[in-house]
Amino acid sequence: MQDRIASLAPRTLRSMIAAFVGIEIMVVVMVYVVVLLLFPDPWAVMHLCIISGLVISAPVVGLLLAILRNQSALQDKLAEIATTDMLTGLPNRRAFLSAVAPDGHFARAGILVLADADHFKRINDTYGHDVGDACLRAIAEALRKTLSDVDIAARYGGEEFVMFYDGADATRLDQLARTICAPIRIADAGLPEGLSLTLSAGALITDAGQPTISAYRDADRALYRAKSEGRARMVAASALQVCEPVPAQA
Repeated sequence: MQDRIASLAPRTLRSMIAAFVGIEIMVVVMVYVVVLLLFPDPWAVMHLCIISGLVISAPVVGLLLAILRNQSALQDKLAEIATTDMLTGLPNRRAFLSAVAPDGHFARAGILVLADADHFKRINDTYGHDVGDACLRAIAEALRKTLSDVDIAARYGGEEFVMFYDGADATRLDQLARTICAPIRIADAGLPEGLSLTLSAGALITDAGQPTISAYRDADRALYRAKSEGRARMVAASALQVCEPVPAQA
């Protein structure tokens, strides 16, 4: 839908510019004809036409500049909508894939992590979807704190998130596991004090040029293993990184 809106905006702008230019030409021609009838001197006609053209053009040019500024702002807004998850403020799946694997292969080596909120359905059923939304925002904020300037985290869909740690290797896995899977406190009015939740995660060390399809499949299998072995932990390709257990109240 956003792509369709974005494609309509330039066409609308071109139509408006064409209309303004057409109106200006028509007015100048009319002025020329009137002046020619009133003043037979061709030099006087030329001077008056130039002056009238400038007078007419000034507001039109100003209006066109304002339209161009609004067009640029509209395109920026549409780009933000198309690439951002509006609930969490994180990039969405489309933006994530464009950043790390624009051609379907990872552009650089690093660590791919798929993370899923533990017992999220229980929280939604117990406290409602507003609290569930607060949990997703809290998860997003916690994940942002794990990123460097070259890393990226995104909401992959539902309660699932995806991260790519650019250039990271196996020495960082344990740190990431304990940081990502640590309990996340949910601060929201009306909630029981101490409510928190954890993430289960699957991690994969990727190479530059590696296809994303196989990488996501392997990371997803690791995530499934983390869920089946007790949650609140990260499973990597070669080791099991255990974090704190999920709190009973979550």
